[in-house]
Amino acid sequence: MPISNFIKKDLKEQYNLGDDYCTPDRYFNITIPGQFKIIGGGAYIEYGLKRLKKLNINPNNVIAWGIGQSDKDATELTIDKLPYLSWGIRDKKALRDPNYFLPCVSCLNDKIISQPKSNKTLVYINAEHTFDNNISKENILVMKNDVRIDEFLKKWQECDTIVTNSYHGIYWGLLSGRSVFPIGYSNKFLSVMEIFDLKFPNENYYKPKNKNSLNDLVAKGLTKGKFYATPSYEKFHKEFIDINLNFSKSLNKFGINCTQIKPV
Repeated sequence: MPISNFIKKDLKEQYNLGDDYCTPDRYFNITIPGQFKIIGGGAYIEYGLKRLKKLNINPNNVIAWGIGQSDKDATELTIDKLPYLSWGIRDKKALRDPNYFLPCVSCLNDKIISQPKSNKTLVYINAEHTFDNNISKENILVMKNDVRIDEFLKKWQECDTIVTNSYHGIYWGLLSGRSVFPIGYSNKFLSVMEIFDLKFPNENYYKPKNKNSLNDLVAKGLTKGKFYATPSYEKFHKEFIDINLNFSKSLNKFGINCTQIKPV
């Protein structure tokens, strides 16, 4: 598929593993007619509409696949309809019509959504946020989300508990049966907890400009913090995969063909 037909995050200046592995072209070979485009993966201002306006692209010719929004005021959103050819968003509670819920396609990544091999704790932190990394111990591993997949998987597979301020750290952790101490700075953290029927703890919010708040919350998670998990993680995993596969098949009516592949 020509890259011009797929719109996604520019990761050249600041790489983000979650944004890299949450795009549908990681999981499908997609054949798409020239007049259509797909925007997928990650959080966008106005659910991608601002990006399309800047690119002078008509959203009526665009498929929006599992995108989200991140509002740092941590307010709840309400979406009636988006002007895309076909669309689904990952922010389930924001939708008046739940049929437009489309969870992040990285649920198809069986290397990430896999069982831990040990019982260590991983502190997984957004690389753009100030954090004092001086807590590594034998049973505590530390990693930022600008790592490449091999390094990520090496540490991820060793840990059954996760302390994180990453949307995908929470999503992947809960989806694979791990226990998660969630830290957040925008409404996307409300959204990711809610799709597992969990509520994000208000006391775990922080403002990224406050240099000490993230460190304090990480320390709390490693000592006396409440961890969250779902015993229904396998059910959620199957449901999220099925929703994405059904969405991929629904695009056939536009002449868009999606064939599932193993992620690399």
